[in-house]
Amino acid sequence: MVDRAALPLLRSLYEREEDGNGPEKAMMQLLADASNVVFWTRNPARPSGGFRLNGPLANHYPDFIARTAKGTTLLIEPKGDDRNNDDSRYKRQLGAAWALAAGKDYQYYMVFNKLEVEGAETAASFAELLVGL
Repeated sequence: MVDRAALPLLRSLYEREEDGNGPEKAMMQLLADASNVVFWTRNPARPSGGFRLNGPLANHYPDFIARTAKGTTLLIEPKGDDRNNDDSRYKRQLGAAWALAAGKDYQYYMVFNKLEVEGAETAASFAELLVGL
């Protein structure tokens, strides 16, 4: 059996986090390096039953949950630039609806590497945004 645990990283809620693909690994490092992030964790995807946004068509399990020093809870879904499709669009809409209903202390971000997509951030723009959250 392959060990899917990543190396321990700063500010992780747990001693070890599940490994991820390229965009997910980059997000792990960004969150670990962000001095204003109190903690973060990799949200387990189904079927293990992580936190989910219940949607009318399908549920969405954002890849990361983070908490900032200002008390903001972030749901973050990193995506490769090749993942701009109907599924991603649905997840962005569901995430935006959740954030609106949850209130000002809860935010949802879909983050593409370099691709500029309406309703999403690029990795660079999210890194800049994260500093102020």
